[in-house]
Amino acid sequence: MTTWLITGCSTGTGRALAQAVLANGHNAVVTARNVAAVEDIAAAYPDIALPL
Repeated sequence: MTTWLITGCSTGTGRALAQAVLANGHNAVVTARNVAAVEDIAAAYPDIALPL
């Protein structure tokens, strides 16, 4: 299992990439300027997503 660090996950390409990575079972640190914008992604994958 790979761990990804993905920036700009609140919208656009970063968000799509984060969702694809997590859907495939990889760990991911999903970042955004406002952590509230990525909490929904982390809630969907609580064991493998870390919102920052």
